[in-house]
Amino acid sequence: MSDSMFEGRVFHLLRGDVLIAILTEVEDFRYADYPSEEGTYELTPDFEEVRHLFERELAIIDNEEDDDEWNDIWEELRAPGLILVSLDGRRRNPILGIHFAEDRAWWMALASP
Repeated sequence: MSDSMFEGRVFHLLRGDVLIAILTEVEDFRYADYPSEEGTYELTPDFEEVRHLFERELAIIDNEEDDDEWNDIWEELRAPGLILVSLDGRRRNPILGIHFAEDRAWWMALASP
């Protein structure tokens, strides 16, 4: 089991009250050079509404000239709330950032109050 702040290894990613993805943490993944949780994902049909935002965000993530666009994207993604929820519903952690690429996702979440 990893040192994740979450209980268990499967989480629901909610945007507002809408389930957009199911994340399964995988200890073997270490994509980023910064602390993040990583794993596989299953997207729900409701993800399609925001797919273009996640795809564009990933395309410009390292381009400093597009900082305003990047901020606008995250403002739109987070507007209704973007949170990870444990399967038992006891943990609800706001997302600082999450990225989807190929067969993996990596995310940073804030600790629950």
